[in-house]
Amino acid sequence: MPQLDMSTFPSQIFWLVICFGILCFAMVAILIPRMSKIMESRAHELELLKTKANKLAAEADALSAKNTHDFDKAKHQVHAQISHMMSDLNKMRDEKIHAFEEHVHQQTHILSEQLTKDRHEIEEKSKDILKHLVQDIISKLTESSQASTSIKG
Repeated sequence: MPQLDMSTFPSQIFWLVICFGILCFAMVAILIPRMSKIMESRAHELELLKTKANKLAAEADALSAKNTHDFDKAKHQVHAQISHMMSDLNKMRDEKIHAFEEHVHQQTHILSEQLTKDRHEIEEKSKDILKHLVQDIISKLTESSQASTSIKG
């Protein structure tokens, strides 16, 4: 094997140093600057993306807070409208109940007056009927007593 031959060691070491030197020079001169530029551009792009992500997250938080605020505001408005409508409905119900009670009271008063009037008419008519009935009874009794006195006499 020629690699293990001692006479070729110095030339092998020379070429090894030359090759490694060229490779190191190529790495330092070409590959490392390119890799550095790529890494820097990626780092810069990552920073931009992080900045945009943070900005979007802040906007999302702001929109979420605004939506929550608007939702709470709308909910309070709806509750206020509902309570206002409920109070209006209760007011209308109370007014209608009051009007109905007033109507019932008026009708009761009218019917009470009519009943009192009819009772007085019935009392007047019954007085006349009783008067005629008493007269008829008296006339019958007087006729029968005259008839019995004429029979006895």
